[in-house]
Parts: sequence; C-alpha cells; structure tokens
Amino acid sequence: MHTARAQQDSTEFIPWNEFQYAGQHLYTIDGSQPRRTTQIKPFTAALIGAGTAGLIAGLHIYQANTIWAKQASFRIVDDWDVELNADKGGHFVGSYLESKLATDALMGAGYDWDFAVICGGLMGLGYQFYVEVLDGYGVNWGFSPSDMMFNVLGSGFYIARHYSPFLQNFTPKADFFPSPWIGEKTRKYALSVIDDYSAWTWWLSINVHNLLPEPLQQWYPSWLNIAVGYAARNIDWDDASRKYIISFDFDLEKILPEGGTFWNWLRQYVNMIKLPAPAIEFSPNHPPRFYLLYPFKL
Repeated sequence: MHTARAQQDSTEFIPWNEFQYAGQHLYTIDGSQPRRTTQIKPFTAALIGAGTAGLIAGLHIYQANTIWAKQASFRIVDDWDVELNADKGGHFVGSYLESKLATDALMGAGYDWDFAVICGGLMGLGYQFYVEVLDGYGVNWGFSPSDMMFNVLGSGFYIARHYSPFLQNFTPKADFFPSPWIGEKTRKYALSVIDDYSAWTWWLSINVHNLLPEPLQQWYPSWLNIAVGYAARNIDWDDASRKYIISFDFDLEKILPEGGTFWNWLRQYVNMIKLPAPAIEFSPNHPPRFYLLYPFKL
C-alpha cells in the first residue's frame, strides 16, 4: 500500500528537486507539492474563489472612493512621463504579484502547476486591464497604453520565470516609506497609498550566488543579493527628480526560518519586500550619494 501510494504521489506531484526556484523550494498555500495533473478540490476551490472575489471587491470599493471618485467619459491618455515613470514600476511589480497570487489560488484549488502559472499570469494581467479600463473613466486619469505595456511585461515576466531557470535568479521587489520619513516631500496630488509614487521604490533583486561560477559560490553568501532600483522623489514639486539605485539586498527566504505550512508559503511574499540596506544612489539632480540604510538619510 505504501509503495503504491508513493508511486501515485510521484505521478501526481512534482518531486522537490524538480521545482526548486533558484535553489529554493516552491511552497503552495496548503503545503502540498505542485501537481503534475489537475484534481479539483471543490471545498478549497470554493473557499479560495470566495476569498479572491472578496479581495477584488474590497480593492474596487477602495479605489472607487479614492482614485475613481470623480468620473468622466472614457478616454485614452498616455501618461508615460507624468510621474517621472515611477508608476511604471508599480504596474510591472503589481502585475507580477497579482499573477503569482492567482497562480497560488489555482494550485490551492487543485490545478496542475503549468496550467496554474499560465492562467494565473493571464488572470493577473486581466485584473490590471480591468483597472486600466476604469482609469479610463477617471477625471484625472485615462486608459494608458504605456501602463498596459508594463502590465504585460510584469505578467509576462512571471510566466517566463516558470520556464527559465536563469530568470528565476531575478525577483521583483518594492518598498514603501512615507516621504517625510526619508526626508522628501509627499506627492501633492496623491489620492491614496497606491498612487503616492514619491514614497515607492521599485527593485529587481539579483541572486548573485547562483550566477557566480561554481568554484566561487562557496565564498559568496547565498542570502546576499544585489538589487537595482528606480524611484522618483518629490513628484508634483519643482525639485522632482529621478533616482537610480544599486543596493545590497537580503534573500529572506534563506534568512527567515522555516515553519508551518502557511508561513513557508507567506515567506515567499515577504521576500518581495525590499528591506533598507547599504546603497549608492545616482540622480541627474545631484552627485552620487551613499546610504547606510537606503532610503533613510542617516
């Protein structure tokens, strides 16, 4: 019986060594291994579906009372440089994150890994398209083709990582600190946390350890990454400026201890948060600046 069950599991589920992402295990929300074949779990699927619908409804209500509070007729307005491109990082990271969440929901419901990744990526992109359409009715907004381009890039990158071990060494991240905390000015016309782009920094964290030649890997900490980032500060003010940053980054999946099923799954999302670390900032507005804990001016 045990042998038969083991053979069945090896057929239905993908072995640990076949779905390591950049040397790390991929955890599902229920603790199971990603499936080779689809086997729907009705109760779990209904629960996840209800939770997803509730989350989308909550986000819609929040944005309807902030960003979309004043409406007009639908229009197309490309806002490529309105926020010094700071919103484009948000569209990329947001679409990536939503694709990952949708994939995890589908895997939790019993769908196989390949199907879940592709459909999850499309669902993440679909939600961003829905948001962009509603932006098209906002008085202060419009349907932005360049925003949609970065939505496509975010979801596309998420799907591409599934098939490319090389791309798994690059992780989108973000950090948010209210502008006064970091010695900057709050964006004048921000209507919510979502569009307060003066407070956001967008990152791509690089797994240096995995990219080094094998003989050198033993000398480099596996948890220490290098991140490249972009931000715009003091948006809507006369001294608005672009920031390009190179910083150390911490792979929290390797640093934080393993725990229960939910924590092991959640830890993968915690790792999308960029923690303050030593960095060098470049800007057309000033000479290069060194930060001990970016973005804080210590």
